[in-house]
Amino acid sequence: MPVAYIVLAVLAGSALVGFVALVVFDLRRRRRREVHGVRAEATVVEVRPAVPQEPGEGIEQPFLLRYADAQGNRYERWFTAGFGGIVPMKGWTLPVVFDPREPDNAAIAENPYLHGAGGRAAPSSPLRTWCIRALVAATLLLAASGGAALVFAASALEAGSAGYDRAVLAGAVLLLAAVGAAGIGGGADRLAAALRRRRTAVTTTGVVTQTWTETRRGSESSGPKRVFPYAVRFELPDGRQVHRRAHDTPSAPLHEPGREVDVTYHRDDPTVFAVGGAWRTATGPVLAIVFGALFAGAAAATLMAASVSG
Repeated sequence: MPVAYIVLAVLAGSALVGFVALVVFDLRRRRRREVHGVRAEATVVEVRPAVPQEPGEGIEQPFLLRYADAQGNRYERWFTAGFGGIVPMKGWTLPVVFDPREPDNAAIAENPYLHGAGGRAAPSSPLRTWCIRALVAATLLLAASGGAALVFAASALEAGSAGYDRAVLAGAVLLLAAVGAAGIGGGADRLAAALRRRRTAVTTTGVVTQTWTETRRGSESSGPKRVFPYAVRFELPDGRQVHRRAHDTPSAPLHEPGREVDVTYHRDDPTVFAVGGAWRTATGPVLAIVFGALFAGAAAATLMAASVSG
């Protein structure tokens, strides 16, 4: 085997091991917080004025929470998420849970400031929750079955034999079906939610507060791609303000700080909004459905071609 392949395999394996270690470490911290954590009342003591412009640093204004244990020991921790875009105000209080052996291992227990513009929390649908769980289970079952078929073909069957071809075909069809089910099901759920929210959408005027440039990896032919994210601030009828990175990421510099824009937000969740019209919230779900339909069609076409040739 060429040395380059060995080096790539070692690097890929090291990256995978590192990723798994980080996930396990995070799960252990979360588990300790859930089992040994104590509840405390935290206070917002500082809010940074700008939305982070570095990838992975959050999409809302970072805020500092101060909380104390039963002995009166005070702790502080910066959070980059927790309000979804609602601008926290100094003095606001909310419950947190933290590990007394590691006070920095803290999480917001519940946020009383996250509610609809009408003052009530968005109702949850047990049927939707069940459907999502069923979709996830079906997708995982299809993917696992497809992967198992390919592994079985590669390890237990002779290449070129009829059994090998059938196993590879079954694995490919199952994996294509899994991707198709995830795309169609997830897109349909998001589209239905967008249509429901559109019926109660509210349009107001917002202001672009920040714009910046990000470089994303492109294809080998096109090379790196530049995009132009931006942040928007607007006020709700109850006085709360929303300030966060916009949901869309233009491929051209369409906005500049200080520009007023039309913002359409959902009454039950004002942190979900669209700049330029409510129809834009349906673009992503429709693309997901199309993406899933392509894979489902590929699975059906592969199965039909195999049945005809067989």
